[in-house]
Amino acid sequence: MMDAVFHAWMTEVGKVHTPEYWITVIFCLIGILIIWFFLFRYVGSDELRCENFNLRAENAKLKEALTPSGATKADYIGEFTFLFEFSDEDGNPDDVRVCVPWDTVKEIMAAIRARATLESSGEGAA
Repeated sequence: MMDAVFHAWMTEVGKVHTPEYWITVIFCLIGILIIWFFLFRYVGSDELRCENFNLRAENAKLKEALTPSGATKADYIGEFTFLFEFSDEDGNPDDVRVCVPWDTVKEIMAAIRARATLESSGEGAA
């Protein structure tokens, strides 16, 4: 097999080719260089790989922050409050800060995850 390929190649070396042949060869080489440049220069660049890695790490952190767990409960419990105004027995106005219950925080987190999923799939239109 290799002898036949070598023989075919050697017979091509001695031939005199037309200008159209050389133009075709040059265009093929240019095409190969363009493909190489875009595949290995841009797609495989270190900057893109680093950016891809950073985006994946950020995405993982955001998913973890929006997933109810013991860690997120420890982080968020007591962070969100609202002012509750009332009157005491004598009719004097008073107010107290009330912490948002953990169940409500979990519902908010679920709503954010659902909204992010819809927007990333193109279904949520603002």
